[in-house]
Amino acid sequence: MQDARVGATRAEREAELGLEQYRLHPTPRERVRDGAADDAPTDDGDLCVRAGHGRQALYGLTSAWPEAVAARIANRTAGHFAAQLFSSLLEFNIAQKFFDRILEQAEAARLTSDEHFSVDGTLIEAWASQKSFQRKDQQEPPPPDDPGNPTVNFHGEKRSNDTHESKTDPEARLARKGGGHESKLAYCGNLMIENRNGLVVDTLLVQPSGTAERDAAMLMAERIEGTERVTVAADKAYDTKDLVAVMRELNVTPHVTQNEKRPGGSAIDGRTTRHAGYQLSQRKRKRIEEVFGWMKTVGMLRKTRHRGVFKVGWVFTFTAAAYNLVRMRNLLYFAVQSA
Repeated sequence: MQDARVGATRAEREAELGLEQYRLHPTPRERVRDGAADDAPTDDGDLCVRAGHGRQALYGLTSAWPEAVAARIANRTAGHFAAQLFSSLLEFNIAQKFFDRILEQAEAARLTSDEHFSVDGTLIEAWASQKSFQRKDQQEPPPPDDPGNPTVNFHGEKRSNDTHESKTDPEARLARKGGGHESKLAYCGNLMIENRNGLVVDTLLVQPSGTAERDAAMLMAERIEGTERVTVAADKAYDTKDLVAVMRELNVTPHVTQNEKRPGGSAIDGRTTRHAGYQLSQRKRKRIEEVFGWMKTVGMLRKTRHRGVFKVGWVFTFTAAAYNLVRMRNLLYFAVQSA
């Protein structure tokens, strides 16, 4: 039986993932693709990346903020300034604009591919402890023995996202990456990279579920610009019939790793795997793990310091933009050195 997601619109898929409440203003790239007016306000400051001597410089990130931002943070005390500034950065989607402008510079320097991509997801540990994951219908608990660090015994208790939620971060979900891994409160961060130099071209953070990574891959594939056929590589967790059907409907060739152990076998066959491009995609897709490694170590996203899908997703996108800056600096630096 064909999955209901086949033929669904982007808005319907976002609604299924619960993302409609986090939808922000369309980016300049989406406005152009959707045929919006060319004179729509898109000026969010000039960004510049310089590769000379291995240094990078950013100019004008806040030079053209809406007047509402300036008015909001004016006459604030030092104690309120940081919180008000971060609130304004969130509201006006500065992370996405920052990411888009950096990506535009990478495209102008011909560092990206517009035909071959890879997707994958990872768990971002939430800023909440296992002790905070309590029953939704729990009555008023007795006074804790230690208010700062109460003793909680949940061994032997069956806990699931249907019956429990975190009192610290209600939007976090109990999840684990695979068999043999511990469960933890987390979010599901998803990336799409292009296969030429491994630059991030799209990000999407959602709540973990059994299909969250595949659903995010469909949404990101739908946002790929252009009408020509492209390829998207992924690991064997994406080898399902519904994902392959949706990808082909979007004019995308799914270069997923075959999972022969899945009931019914792999969703792709020799018509896809016989081409040399499939083997190349399987090698290139592993670069995405380097991005996740950088974001979790240098970008300090192994455990997020924020709560809620909106804020964690904002930081996730901003960190991906920072990775692109570092990667572009290295690529452009070596290009200058070899010239």
